[in-house]
Amino acid sequence: MVSVAHFSTAQAAPAHRIAYWNEVVEQSFRGGAVQARHNDFAAEFWRGSVGPIRLMRAKASRSTVSRWGACRADAVDAGRVVLHLQNQGFSQTTQHAQSALLAAGDLTLCDAARPYTIDISDRNDLLVLDIPLSGLLHPKQALDRAAQRLSGAQPHIALLRRFVLSLWDEMGQLGDADGLVLSRVLFDLVNLALSSPAEVAATESPEVRDRIVHWISERLTDPHLCTSAIAQQTGYPTRTIQDLFARMGTTPTDYIIRQRLERARTMLADPAASRSITDVAFEVGFNDSNYFSRLFRQRFAMTPRAFKTNVHHRFQ
Repeated sequence: MVSVAHFSTAQAAPAHRIAYWNEVVEQSFRGGAVQARHNDFAAEFWRGSVGPIRLMRAKASRSTVSRWGACRADAVDAGRVVLHLQNQGFSQTTQHAQSALLAAGDLTLCDAARPYTIDISDRNDLLVLDIPLSGLLHPKQALDRAAQRLSGAQPHIALLRRFVLSLWDEMGQLGDADGLVLSRVLFDLVNLALSSPAEVAATESPEVRDRIVHWISERLTDPHLCTSAIAQQTGYPTRTIQDLFARMGTTPTDYIIRQRLERARTMLADPAASRSITDVAFEVGFNDSNYFSRLFRQRFAMTPRAFKTNVHHRFQ
């Protein structure tokens, strides 16, 4: 009978959940570690094997998983790859300076012997396959595709996902002989999936950029708008948000400030408006008018009051 081990943070007191979860991760992925918020972290993990393939499933709240940050891999891991199949939520896998943002259905892989990180969103469900390279038709090409996104819209990847989900439904009912047969089927499906073309990185996608920029524009007046709020509300990992704005030559915080100042300048330039400087500061999302005035002067080389006076003189 194929055995399945199950772990849950519900088995640990809230103050000890992260420590407990790090033990679970280290047992399942040598060299693995988790960083998360202590007060509300929750997760479940299932682990089993089908022949030489290790199958795992992790459901967790927002966190970051890293591997080989504090130690080095040995020959055992040098001959394996780890596949991540996103079932629900978002995750971003980074390895070799390459990064793949996964939405539900997408696939990526990592070299099990090299450091990598996974940033996961809340309400995350990730299917993981730890596979020996010897079972792949083109192992070198597979390693070259580390941390590249393979779209779940491609039929071979969708088929692999459905098969893995069905395996989890039946895992406890399978015998050892079944596992050997099913592992051969899994190898075939994985090889088919890895023959699919890689997609452009999410942080290079104009659609992702435009979606996030539009979301920010509609919420500029919120004084609590920040990188973590953007990540939490849009569902993208924090690192994805940061990478996206880095490609734009800025940071999320600087972008928000610049957009607020531009909106404030437009409001101050309206000769028909009678808003005070403080009113404008609060309307564009600042909760401190002195801080707003200081940033405005740095940006436009004059105070908001001087700008307003100059503009209004032109219309008199």
